[in-house]
Amino acid sequence: MISNETGYTKYDIYNAMNLLIKYKLIKVHNVSRWDRFLSEKQIPDKQVLEIQLLSISDDNKIGTFNSELFQYYLDIGLNIKHFMIHKLLLKDNKLTIEDIAGKTGLDGDAVFKHIRQMNRKYVLYSEYVRGSKYSNYKFKHRLLKSVRNTEQFMDKYKEATDINIARWDRKKIMNNDST
Repeated sequence: MISNETGYTKYDIYNAMNLLIKYKLIKVHNVSRWDRFLSEKQIPDKQVLEIQLLSISDDNKIGTFNSELFQYYLDIGLNIKHFMIHKLLLKDNKLTIEDIAGKTGLDGDAVFKHIRQMNRKYVLYSEYVRGSKYSNYKFKHRLLKSVRNTEQFMDKYKEATDINIARWDRKKIMNNDST
């Protein structure tokens, strides 16, 4: 049925499902071992699959999934954790590191490291903005929202992102020299 509705071959669907399972976006309940499911490399025509979409938000809603952008993330060396951060920042670009860590289940240091990696790959620009009287500075994030806009995003934010990267590299060198 999926093949008839989408026009994709059974093998394309099988490969896409394996990728979605690998990145923990779906779970197939009635097929536990795909190697047994594929007898002699033949995918059955009339297999009904129980597929569960795994939620990645608190309100059990998964926004639109930009598979082209997700593939771009994979192609440039980023992974599903980076994409989860991307999805959260799409909803609210002013989230703190602690907010992101709480929603993703990652450690705060890991979130900060992932955000820096996303800046280095030019899919995210983290802008320093003046904070409240309780904190000096905080970040406001600008995201690459479509692969088609990569050039415009680079034109707009590359120079500022390079300044941030240089600042982070200087801090890293200074911290390493003092230890």
